Amino acid sequence: MPRKVYCSLEALDEIFDDPTAFADLYHIVRDYHDVVLNLPEEALEKAMLSNPYVRSLFKRGTYGVDCETEFYGGLPDDLAAITAGGLFILDQAPDVCARLSSRHGICVLSVQDPTPAQTLTTHYYRQMEKADAYEVADAGQTQERWPALLAPLGKLPMNSLLLVDNYLFSSFKEGKRNLLSLLDGLLPSTLHEEFHLLLVTTNPRNVLNPEVLAALFTEMRTTLNRPYTIVMGLLTHGDTDRRFHRRAWVSNYHFGSSDRGFACFGEDGRVNAHNDIRIQGAFRDARVPYGDVPWRSMQLELKSAAALRNHNQQQGGWMATNLLYGNCNNRLLDLAAS
Repeated sequence: MPRKVYCSLEALDEIFDDPTAFADLYHIVRDYHDVVLNLPEEALEKAMLSNPYVRSLFKRGTYGVDCETEFYGGLPDDLAAITAGGLFILDQAPDVCARLSSRHGICVLSVQDPTPAQTLTTHYYRQMEKADAYEVADAGQTQERWPALLAPLGKLPMNSLLLVDNYLFSSFKEGKRNLLSLLDGLLPSTLHEEFHLLLVTTNPRNVLNPEVLAALFTEMRTTLNRPYTIVMGLLTHGDTDRRFHRRAWVSNYHFGSSDRGFACFGEDGRVNAHNDIRIQGAFRDARVPYGDVPWRSMQLELKSAAALRNHNQQQGGWMATNLLYGNCNNRLLDLAAS
């Protein structure tokens, strides 16, 4: 399922009138999204004939053009909840769009100030040396480990997360500690939607079972202490499944990877071994002709996770190497549907 950008015809005209001023956003809209305009169907048909930008979008072939008139006075809860990768460009004030973005965990931009679109082209890279420690002070509180490492990014817009790491629970205690730290650094502080979390991993020594996972999920919700519901699921596979070689996470608009895995902090809070961390916006390098973008890597992870979910479901979801525990219908997987 292609990602969709929702915008007004006026916003589209403004972006396409000045592709230099809107830079990345122009290419993100034109080259990587279905475009949904705030027009009734008959008006869209007229625009296809009279508006050169709309006409050019229809000619792309790979991506479509559609219309929707229900949400442009705001964002209905039901639309935002099911739109994991939607990009919204509204004719509203920047502060209104910022509140909507924070409320729903989605990227809502104001055509008056598209600066927040920079999150879609983010590139954050850190080399972690063995024995490194991370600590930052924020609002009188000290953050350590993952929250400190991720602090320069701020809270990224998200309402869903897929985390893939075959070795996350090689040591269950260490894996749990790092997982809680990573999620604390990534998950939004507040959210109006349910947050969807899906873990994909292996099951060394068959340590993971429904009883252990029930306790783990309860501890995660309690420790993270977020004022919204976190819908959790976990899938396991045999360690010969090469689809899950990378240690990576996928959120609504970002792709993160860790060279040596996410269980990288020891009990003392220091890095266990040299490691590289990369976090990229889904459309980094969107302006590079015929270039690759992280969204392609994100799609591969999502498609693999969706296939594993379906396989484990067919197998019953109870075998140690084919577990399907909790709610594994993460809304991000809808983006992997053909």
